[in-house]
Amino acid sequence: MGSFIDDEKKIQEFIVVLRDRYNSSKGYFLSALGKYNRAKQLKEGSQASIGEYKNALKKVKEGFTIFPNDENLMYLQCKIFKNLKSDSEKKYYEYLNSWYQVTTKQNATLMYELGRTAFLIQYYDISKNIFLELQNTIGIGHSKRSKTMNPITRKGNPFFFSGEVAEIYSKKEGFIKCTSLPELRSNIPFRPISARFTVRKHDFVGFYIAFSFRGPYAVNITKK
Repeated sequence: MGSFIDDEKKIQEFIVVLRDRYNSSKGYFLSALGKYNRAKQLKEGSQASIGEYKNALKKVKEGFTIFPNDENLMYLQCKIFKNLKSDSEKKYYEYLNSWYQVTTKQNATLMYELGRTAFLIQYYDISKNIFLELQNTIGIGHSKRSKTMNPITRKGNPFFFSGEVAEIYSKKEGFIKCTSLPELRSNIPFRPISARFTVRKHDFVGFYIAFSFRGPYAVNITKK
């Protein structure tokens, strides 16, 4: 199998047979996947690894010339681009949204990534709607739904936001108005009990913004 995958001529013949005889995109997908897997085995961030990721992305785009709405290729395109660790969050959003527009089945991970990335590029209303749809249409266990991950970073480090506590409904439910993001119209939820001080309405606080399957969430709250 390994010698076959490494033989580009045989791979191309395989792609053509699947494409022309069976009207299948699987050859493009498997070829790109092989390049992606080789990239994963190389040192992260090395020129060799980046080169393989780019070759994988090129093969996916080649497949799109024949199969423009293929879901498997769209999935792989997003996976490859994310591993390239590109700074182009808008391009990543475009790839995710293209997949989302044609997907035939609900995918919680896709919707999470789309909602998260929309927030990062300040498409706040789109992000809010995606997370609302995710909550209302796909069954996710409570612990997984509420778990926060992927804090917003700048230059590789979590970015500290500022805001004012807008509402406290209980020890587990409160909302912060993020003054660092003036265009964000929705307040960000947080858990008052998780703070290391007694949180009160109108307190000015600092925090990180992470994401759960419910949407953005303020974590690591500190008093300012």
